[in-house]
Amino acid sequence: MKKIKIICILTLPAVAAVFVYQNTEAMQLTFLFWSVTLPASLIVLAAFSAGFIVGLFLLFLSFRKKRLKNNGRENAVK
Repeated sequence: MKKIKIICILTLPAVAAVFVYQNTEAMQLTFLFWSVTLPASLIVLAAFSAGFIVGLFLLFLSFRKKRLKNNGRENAVK
């Protein structure tokens, strides 16, 4: 199991580096009245990061809702 972790730790940055190297072409991103030109790899990274943050936020809300629901049941039993 430890070998798998080491392989993943070494492989992931190498794959990321190859992705960044292959996607250096500039792309224009336009949203409403705002426009920016960035490398394709940064646009993909920004989209991935935004999705990850939204996912963590929704997970937090889900756990919070479950905790509040369970606390309500515990208080009703007492």
